Amino acid sequence: MIIKHHLYKRFITLTLLFFTLIRCTSTKSIYNFNSELTNETTNSHATDLQIFIPKNWFVAEDNDNIDIWLIKNDYLSTIKFRTLSINPEAYKLHEQNLASIEMELIKNNFGKTFKGFTNIENFEMSGNVFSAFEFIDAKSNPTRIVIFKYKNIFYEVIATTKNISEQKSLFDLQNTILKSINSITK
Repeated sequence: MIIKHHLYKRFITLTLLFFTLIRCTSTKSIYNFNSELTNETTNSHATDLQIFIPKNWFVAEDNDNIDIWLIKNDYLSTIKFRTLSINPEAYKLHEQNLASIEMELIKNNFGKTFKGFTNIENFEMSGNVFSAFEFIDAKSNPTRIVIFKYKNIFYEVIATTKNISEQKSLFDLQNTILKSINSITK
């Protein structure tokens, strides 16, 4: 009886791991790509990357270490594009693990107060590969980070909101903006 229970627990664990791995390597994201964008665009300071500006959002002008900073008109949500400085040798070694490295840095920064990551996923869209994960930031705001490479530059796109009820729509919008990249630059 004990052996059967042990085998059952092992089966359940392996099944959960299997479904987690499938989810993490999907070609589709758990979020949609159909939010409303305007015809206005904004440009990266680091590359020729351009994105469409969402409806009811604006571009912040004071961007210290942020490449593109979008703010919702009610000031409750933001989407920030940052370039990640990675030495070319390290980037070759860590390209596939960059999201894992970023997650470890976030976890270490929070220390014992960290509540964990959710919705970890890798997905493809418009010929680009994206790695994404979610967590609750230091101000208790839902946050989603997406990491991708554009013309040999790694970008980190951070979406966060103070309004928990808008979390899904914000993360859908984040995907929609990312999908728009190739439609402008090609």
